[in-house]
Amino acid sequence: MARRPHPADALLRSVRRPRITSFGRRIDVWVAAIRPDVDPDPDMPVLRAFLPEGELRRLSAIRHDAARVEYAAGRLLVRSVLAERLRTPPTRLRIGEEPGGRPRLEPGPGGSPADDFNLSHSGGRLALSVSRNLRVGVDIERVDRTRPLEALARRYYTADEHALLNTYAGADAYAECWYRIWTTKEAHAKARGAGVRGMTDPLDGHGTRWRRYPIPVAPGFAGSVVALHPSYLSVPHRLLGSDD
Repeated sequence: MARRPHPADALLRSVRRPRITSFGRRIDVWVAAIRPDVDPDPDMPVLRAFLPEGELRRLSAIRHDAARVEYAAGRLLVRSVLAERLRTPPTRLRIGEEPGGRPRLEPGPGGSPADDFNLSHSGGRLALSVSRNLRVGVDIERVDRTRPLEALARRYYTADEHALLNTYAGADAYAECWYRIWTTKEAHAKARGAGVRGMTDPLDGHGTRWRRYPIPVAPGFAGSVVALHPSYLSVPHRLLGSDD
């Protein structure tokens, strides 16, 4: 059966929709390629329909072509997906920010729990994870063997992670293992709202406090989704006005 058209198709192609069940709750994932042939002008009808004025102004201020299309595609996907799930006009979605800068959807009327979402992009690809009553994080990375992998591992990986990585020393699978660890750590830190400072934390409690799921991105990419146990407490956040 053909996939029905989606507003984000204006800026994305090759959309995949892997679905994950974690702690008895569903996680919806969107993985797509950003269309390099489209210049996301703020006056594009689809962007004016889905992005509030504040985001359109931020888009206008981005001068680098790749960064501009990346920003527009991410915001369009987030708002179109959440608007459809919540049956709310996309420009009226109230997105807040936690102290560490993690975006968060403001709870609905009466304090009802909001969907949690997380976004990642790398190498012209984009991934979004969304779940109800689960905090989620997602990270995708284009595998680049020219990066200083060993130096980064010394800075961010724990002793146990080093031990696992060293079993692949000198092998082609070294980079694959390195990126599997990296995307897991980054998705875990993003789910917690810990940012880069959380990258050095040990990944204790897998299976009980959190779970990791690989996601298919494209050849030459690695990707992970992390879900925190439902008992994980929400963190304070401030509301970002739609015209910020």
